[in-house]
Amino acid sequence: MPTLEQRKQNLKVSADALDEDQLPQELEGKMQEARQQIEMLHAQKLEAERQRLEREARELRKQDFLNIQIEVVEKLTSAITTIELDAKESKRELDELEATRKSFKAHVQRIEKLSPEGIEQDELDQFLDQAISTVDKADDEFDQATAYFSNSRRAGIFHGNTSHGSRVDDFHTNLMNGLAFNLPLLILGGLALIVYLAK
Repeated sequence: MPTLEQRKQNLKVSADALDEDQLPQELEGKMQEARQQIEMLHAQKLEAERQRLEREARELRKQDFLNIQIEVVEKLTSAITTIELDAKESKRELDELEATRKSFKAHVQRIEKLSPEGIEQDELDQFLDQAISTVDKADDEFDQATAYFSNSRRAGIFHGNTSHGSRVDDFHTNLMNGLAFNLPLLILGGLALIVYLAK
């Protein structure tokens, strides 16, 4: 029968053996916790990186929007200013054209009323002087209007409508151009004729 001392030793050996069996389990548990913590930290790092990239992407989109916003607003504002100026200029030209139309219409009405028929012979000279003055005044105003609108977008309105003075100037210009072109031929022809007759 074992003594009390032997029992104590047996119990101690059994406890030591039990501790040795539990040690690997505790170490495995701590390693598992460490792995879990590392995985959690890695996941947190990945999440933080994802959030950072999302913030940067949102910031880039915001900056792109602000740039486009400024560009489009400037473009539209410039167009609005140009349209408003063009509209004012067009209105001014239309107002001037309307005033010119009324003036021309008044001239037409006055000129159409002029008729030398039925005028007494002793009054005919005076009538013709006044009538010619009225027509010349209308013709002068037409020339002035043509010159005034010549550099505007409305210049085409007067295209093909030439005044009496313009027709005279055109005839004179054409005559001088034709003479300048044909004068050398006339001189050569005259010299050839003189040489021919001298033989």
